[in-house]
Amino acid sequence: MDQRKRMYRTLGCLAGAMTGTASLLAWIDPSSAPPTRTLSQEELAALARSLVFDDVSLRPGQWTQVEIVEGPSLQSAGALLTAGTDRSVCHFYVDDGGRLSRSGRWDRQLAPSNAPHTIRIEITHDETQPFLSPAQQNSVQTLLDALNDAVSARHPL
Repeated sequence: MDQRKRMYRTLGCLAGAMTGTASLLAWIDPSSAPPTRTLSQEELAALARSLVFDDVSLRPGQWTQVEIVEGPSLQSAGALLTAGTDRSVCHFYVDDGGRLSRSGRWDRQLAPSNAPHTIRIEITHDETQPFLSPAQQNSVQTLLDALNDAVSARHPL
């Protein structure tokens, strides 16, 4: 009987360890993360305006154009884009899922050294997809609309 109790106890410990390990792996694996909720057009517009205007001392006369550049896909690296990300000399980022964020460069109104009057937007790009996703296209257009509102009507971007 003692041997049977030890066997059940061992099997219980093994099952608990396997369950705990599986839970830990599921928690840290970015590919198993639940899909993010798609923002409505109104929510996306509010987010874009917030990124452009909130807590930023705009110098509209400084900005005369927008440049959109391609960046590496974050999905394949298992990384998520965060608002504090400063990976390059860009002001705003659009990730694989069309999520918007801004960098500290926009907060400080710092222009790229090689383009002193240019707002730079980086869009992540996955080599397996030849075109931007509809979510990315929508986010870029909404961000451009908010940026256009940020500068004077006499000097649209």
